[in-house]
Amino acid sequence: MTLYALALELTAVLALWLTLGAWQQDRDQPGRLCFSVMCFAVLVWCSGELLLARGAIDLGTSERVKYLGIVTLPALWLGVAAHLAQLRVAQRLPWFPAALLAPELLIYSTLYMGPWSSLFLSPENDRLGPLWWVHCAYAYALVFAGITICLLTALRPGWPWRKRRLAIGIASLVPLAGNFAYIVSDLRFEHDPTPALLGASLLLLRQALFPGGLLDVLPIAQRDLIDHLPFGMILSDQSGVVIDLNGAARRGLAISRLEALGRTLDAVLGHAPSSTRIEISPIELRGGTQARLAVLDFSAAGKATPAERAA
Repeated sequence: MTLYALALELTAVLALWLTLGAWQQDRDQPGRLCFSVMCFAVLVWCSGELLLARGAIDLGTSERVKYLGIVTLPALWLGVAAHLAQLRVAQRLPWFPAALLAPELLIYSTLYMGPWSSLFLSPENDRLGPLWWVHCAYAYALVFAGITICLLTALRPGWPWRKRRLAIGIASLVPLAGNFAYIVSDLRFEHDPTPALLGASLLLLRQALFPGGLLDVLPIAQRDLIDHLPFGMILSDQSGVVIDLNGAARRGLAISRLEALGRTLDAVLGHAPSSTRIEISPIELRGGTQARLAVLDFSAAGKATPAERAA
């Protein structure tokens, strides 16, 4: 395994990790979708390089895979920068990166047009077509726009997280410089260092956009919070089968999680003391009831007299 392949594999794992973590964030978190797809694009880019290095695909297929990631990155990066800077365009038109991405995808589609693909890229002849330079200029313009947004907002007096935004703007110059060096060398480097250099930028962006640490990929904090609530919560599916319950419900009902899962909600609620206050609410998703949530208040049961409990 070469050092470059190892760097690509580490970057791919990091990109996948960050994609999963960002996808689990609150849907209302600004920039969540842009950042998730951006990390996935880096994963696709690294995969194209790695599959070629492993001999799993030929050069032409490798170029199609990795350029799918390459052409999507600049527009997504600008979208993330706009969300980070809280620009009005990002707040009013959160889908604007998709509009910026359209020209790149149109150019990319020529790779599947037979002889016309040479207008963009000809891997067999190691030639760059005129559309490749159009793509390059457009991509650099988008990336520079994103960096400029980060740097200008970092220099604005009274703006929150100024140092972090400045660090993101500067760190984003590193993969850009690596890519520029690769291009001006007439692609004579054995490997393009850009995907491996993107890791640090992704980490900084993740820290700036989302709360929590790097290891918070799944919503562990939210689950722990629900599990330690003072009142019981039981979740069932639309047919009434219990699929989860928190610690307070387990203790109040004197039932284990394994004993409760798979049973009907009515059967599990039958373990509740008679004076327990129970509220059952439907959970409406996609135009219909997809689940039911039972909230149990055991405080009244705890205050009941022995005679009331026996009754």
